Amino acid sequence: YGLAVSTTMTITTVIFYVVARERFRWPRSQAIALCGLFLIVDLAFLGSTLFKIPYGGWLPLAIAAAVFTVLSTWRTGRRLVGERLLRGGLELTRFIESLEHHPPTRTPGVAAYMYSGRGITPPALLAALRHTQVLPTTVLVVAVVTEDVPRVLPGRRTEITDLGSGFYEVVLHFGFTESPRVPDALAGRVAMDLGVDLGTISYVLGAESLRVTARPGMARWREHLFAVLARNATSAADYFDLPFDQTLVLGITVEL
Repeated sequence: YGLAVSTTMTITTVIFYVVARERFRWPRSQAIALCGLFLIVDLAFLGSTLFKIPYGGWLPLAIAAAVFTVLSTWRTGRRLVGERLLRGGLELTRFIESLEHHPPTRTPGVAAYMYSGRGITPPALLAALRHTQVLPTTVLVVAVVTEDVPRVLPGRRTEITDLGSGFYEVVLHFGFTESPRVPDALAGRVAMDLGVDLGTISYVLGAESLRVTARPGMARWREHLFAVLARNATSAADYFDLPFDQTLVLGITVEL
């Protein structure tokens, strides 16, 4: 217990130095002076508890290593998935221009395609068009952005860009303490400006089917761990609070 507490105190001081420099914009000398004073005390406590490692102090270190491995694997895996998807991504404006040469059948209705990459055609949109050759009259490409503030004012929640041919790029901004309830956000400016009936809109998501490969990125055992974590993660439909009976999920294969 003493080793866990003293290590936490030391890590907290180091993190406070980063926050003081990057967020509070403290001068380096001021941040070093204050944090250095705390570190002298923290390191003294930490050094006095290191001898307890063979007698049970290894347990909190092992738990911390396991938690760090899981968190770092998840973060690296999500970054790799994003890079794999964006690497073959098609610019949204170029996609819309290509439809002018080979126009698909347009059916009445509204569909919202969820994707995190701004300005990029959602893979789910490409997959749906490839298999059905049909698009709704109004297409919303919706991206959710989490800002570095606790809450975003309602007036700054939504950005709408008219891309022509019935396509609209909608960017929804949320604070890091807010739940990204997409239907509630669309019920404001989007519903009023575009005349969208949220009761009939279809939400289309892409669900990644992960394949562990020898491609550079992560060790094979970490790729297997990430695949297990991804299978047990909360679904995007639940995270965005999408209505079950209006949501369509399309599978997309991604090689790690």
